[in-house]
Amino acid sequence: MSTAPPGIEQEGQDGVDGHLLLIGWRNQAVPAVNALGCRVTWVVTPGEAAQVRDEGFTQDLVLVADPTNPEQILAGLARSGYTLAGFTAVGSDLEFTLVAASVVGELAGARCLPVRTAVLLRDKVAQKNALRAAGLPVADTLAIGDLGELAEPPMSPPFVVKPPLGAGTTDTWVLRDEAEIAALLGSRGRDTAGPWAVESFVTGHEVQIDGVVRGGRVVRLAVSRYLQNLILIREGAVNASVVLDPDRYAVMYERAHELVARSLEILEHRDGVFHMEAFDQGDRLVFSECGGRTGGALTRQQLGRQFGLDLMDEWARSLVGLPAGVLDEYRSEHVYGYTLLLPPEGRIEHVPDLKEVLGRPGVVEGSVSLKKGDVWGRLLHSSQRAGRVLVRGADEEELVTRLHDIGEWFRSAVVVSPVP
Repeated sequence: MSTAPPGIEQEGQDGVDGHLLLIGWRNQAVPAVNALGCRVTWVVTPGEAAQVRDEGFTQDLVLVADPTNPEQILAGLARSGYTLAGFTAVGSDLEFTLVAASVVGELAGARCLPVRTAVLLRDKVAQKNALRAAGLPVADTLAIGDLGELAEPPMSPPFVVKPPLGAGTTDTWVLRDEAEIAALLGSRGRDTAGPWAVESFVTGHEVQIDGVVRGGRVVRLAVSRYLQNLILIREGAVNASVVLDPDRYAVMYERAHELVARSLEILEHRDGVFHMEAFDQGDRLVFSECGGRTGGALTRQQLGRQFGLDLMDEWARSLVGLPAGVLDEYRSEHVYGYTLLLPPEGRIEHVPDLKEVLGRPGVVEGSVSLKKGDVWGRLLHSSQRAGRVLVRGADEEELVTRLHDIGEWFRSAVVVSPVP
């Protein structure tokens, strides 16, 4: 289904020619796409269409049930009267539609992320095996077909089990001994079919590295550290991050640049943006994983405030072959970070409103999605939240204190009742 006639040509506001096809909607992508000024068709689900319009996208939407499926994308385009030859560029900033966009792009002969690169940026087993074969420090990784195979573990604990094509920490477990393996198998019942990635547990403090690559050269990156490693979400960790100062952490930035440059070379990711995670072991960074998209949570916002780095704009520009934007060395006098807000378990009886949240020390942006009557259960993955806030401090120490304080304040301010 198409919501606008495909035959109407639209003039580019800044002279960008061609017809861009986007696969999968990503929150806050619309302003960057509109700024390109070129003709754009966007493949989204029917449930996303209203949000895309509300954000200000007025060009053509093609509606499909599953934009991760190339068959559905191709069929949706055909129903709407499009031919692949009409598109000059195809892309996505959504984790789960990255490969589909590359498949369609290569079929169209359009500018796009190569399919091999897209697969390596998505599949954790293929990605880590490629990097290990090239000599980079990375966890030992293999694939199994069913969790039942863990009854005779393929490697010695501790190890991590996760979906090879997952995102965040959904369906991800650290298994430290036979008892934890048995507990996982018992909790899953018959729901054990994979495939699953099994990788050795890597020690160190988790950092995220985000930036821009053009022509195979890393032109900008920023390093942030998680306050707690995300793998520990099931054990009560909170998804929170602080941006690291390039001067104070000069060695960290040097190591990050070396790791990113070599990793992207191996993955053949030459043009676009990246979101990488690694473990800081004091004397080196160990690769964790890398995506060919902008970061989640409030990563984009914290880097925009800290360095003036607009990663969504850089993503959009790379799709159509525009040069990188303004990449000067601007730095805010403040230090920025974010935290997700979590309530206690139970039926929600009262939630602080957004005005109260924005009034807390250092908060510059925020949202609250939790509502009275909701039932909040055990934390299962790193995207789970009742709200989120972008916070600033005079220095890193003040920022960390503020992040902890607002998390504790929100949790204590939410009123819950027991769930029978």
